Amino acid sequence: MEHIQKRVANGKKGLKMANDYSLEEYYKSNQTPWTDPDDALVEAFNNLEIRTGKAIDIGAGEGGNSFWLAKKGLDVISIDLAPSAVNFINSEAAKRNYNIHAKVGNIFNYESNEKFDLALLSYVHLPKNERQILFNKLIKLLKDDGVFIYLGFLKDENSVPQGSSPEEFPSSMQVAEELNGLTVFQILEQLDVRRIIPIGHQHGSFEGITTKVIAKKGSMSCERETF
Repeated sequence: MEHIQKRVANGKKGLKMANDYSLEEYYKSNQTPWTDPDDALVEAFNNLEIRTGKAIDIGAGEGGNSFWLAKKGLDVISIDLAPSAVNFINSEAAKRNYNIHAKVGNIFNYESNEKFDLALLSYVHLPKNERQILFNKLIKLLKDDGVFIYLGFLKDENSVPQGSSPEEFPSSMQVAEELNGLTVFQILEQLDVRRIIPIGHQHGSFEGITTKVIAKKGSMSCERETF
């Protein structure tokens, strides 16, 4: 999960790293890519009824979540800014015979006539105004009753990475309120929990508070569902 740490350390600066080291350079030089799914995604997905259809993985990194979703039977579009990460996903998907199409791109510029059953945003931390733009975009990308899964870290002024702000690391309540404000999302689950998280291909782990929000595209007048 090294790519997650680097995205967190970097905050909103895209590919530019805190140590002037880009994610593209990291992915290009990494000899042991991280290809396991996030435990929070596995738990969330297993509580959903989605078993076929299309998924979009936003900020896919080296594809751990994309591979897992494809293995579960979904057709996956993976979006990431780093060409080396995207090339790895496409190459590995071909070896595993997974139905994944990875693309280099920025989700804010992504256009598609496809409608998705599932959209995943994992550990891509954005300021509130950019989250709002993205959440509005998801309204167009998701099918009716399509599901959005948000995964991220929760940080305050004392723990936020240098060069970032706490608004980029919101609580599940904040994310849920922002989605509720769009009137088309029904919150299925929201949770902040302290977790021990592995560091990808390296030995060891770190502890952090993670945020999970699961929302379904639909009328807010619908009866709220809970797990």
